[in-house]
Formats: sequence, C-alpha cells, structure tokens
Amino acid sequence: MLAWICASCRLYIGKGVVLDVCGEGDVWLRCLSNHSVFVMSYYLDHEAGRAPGDTVHKIHPSAYIKVLAHHQSFLVY
Repeated sequence: MLAWICASCRLYIGKGVVLDVCGEGDVWLRCLSNHSVFVMSYYLDHEAGRAPGDTVHKIHPSAYIKVLAHHQSFLVY
C-alpha cells in the first residue's frame, strides 16, 4: 500500500524542482513538474505583507521565483 502511495506521489511531482543559488546567496526555485508545488518561504511571506510562516505558497509549473533572500535571512521578524 505504501509503495503505491509513493508511486502515485511521484507521478504528480514529475521532474520536481531545481534550486539555484544566485548572487550572494539568494535562492531561486524553478518548478519542472507539470503540477504546482507548494513551499513555505519567509521571503515570500514578507513580499506578500504576511506574517512569517503564515501561509504556504503555490508555485505554478514552469515558474522561476525567488524563495530566499540572503540579506534578509539573518533578520528576526
């Protein structure tokens, strides 16, 4: 049963995601899957004007989006 659930999940994940480190440590996410992926990101929370850890962000297929800003990683919210 567990093997079937894992195989089913992998069908949706597809090619997955790629994380790129750019500049002085900013992290960008590229969604290679045919389905959206969901991430928690304090950087995206900050950009959306939300409290840290307030929401899960939906990243659409083929999107390339910054998920961590190095200069903000040491700040206390």
